Amino acid sequence: MAKRKLNSAASNATPSASDDWETNSDLQTLMEAHKIHSDPKRHAKAKALAKAKMMSMARVATAPTVPTSPAGVQNGTGVASDMPPYAE
Repeated sequence: MAKRKLNSAASNATPSASDDWETNSDLQTLMEAHKIHSDPKRHAKAKALAKAKMMSMARVATAPTVPTSPAGVQNGTGVASDMPPYAE
C-alpha cells in the first residue's frame, strides 16, 4: 500500500495571508529589479550607492568599540558618564 505524502502540492496550493503578502512583495521587488537592470544609468547609480553604503558599513564594523582616551570614562568601564558606577 502506497504512503500518502503529508505535504502534498494540494495542501500547499492555498497560501496564508502572510505568504500571499510576501509573494506579492517579492513579485514587486523582482519587477523593479528588472526595470533597474534594463536602465544602464539607473543600474550604475544603484551600484555606486550600494558600494558607498558597503564601504561605510565596513568602516563601522572595523572601528574600535572603546575609544582610547574619552573624556569622562570612569573605572575603566568604557562608558563616558559623570555618574558614579552602579553598585550592587
